[in-house]
Amino acid sequence: MLPFFFIIGTFLGTPLAPTEVRTQLETLANARIVWSTTSGQARVITRIKLPTQGKTNRERGRYFLDRFSLLTGGPGLRFESEVTTKGRTVLRYRQWHDNTIVLDRSATVTVDGDGHIIAFNTDCVPITGAARAVIDERQARAAVSSALEARFGSKPVGMKAIEAVFGLTTTGAFATPIYEFNVAPLPMVSHVKVRIDASTGALLSIRNALLH
Repeated sequence: MLPFFFIIGTFLGTPLAPTEVRTQLETLANARIVWSTTSGQARVITRIKLPTQGKTNRERGRYFLDRFSLLTGGPGLRFESEVTTKGRTVLRYRQWHDNTIVLDRSATVTVDGDGHIIAFNTDCVPITGAARAVIDERQARAAVSSALEARFGSKPVGMKAIEAVFGLTTTGAFATPIYEFNVAPLPMVSHVKVRIDASTGALLSIRNALLH
């Protein structure tokens, strides 16, 4: 009889495990694994209860990601936060590439009250190529000002950039460098999020949002 991870892969129409990760899969023979159709890595791992090493949940999560790095893309994930509810701790990680954060991409590792890893989820994809940034933050801020003036008909009075983040967005395995600005009126009840393509200087999006 085929191991369960092969069965679930067949039913979901996802690719079977690449040869180089099969040794890691032997430890997860009873797991439910949903594969990424593009990266060859796992998107979801559940039905597990894995003992780990480490004194804290953060150390245990890191151990899991490193031990199963071919499945999880662990080397590209950096710890961001943890939340404990009803005896379970969810560790949240952000994807990084060449020391730059990948926006809108994250992963979680769930640890039970006994320190066992019981779930992994991710929407991260390994990056194989990236465009080069050709504008700096000052030029990006000027592009934001022009974009807001074009959108609202005149430069909004009392609005200022309260945060600027340089990061990457991805299309498949290709990354685009961007500047993301949170621009808010005073008092800061609501804001707009503006993204500028750092490889071209073009406006990518202006999105209304709410400051919490």
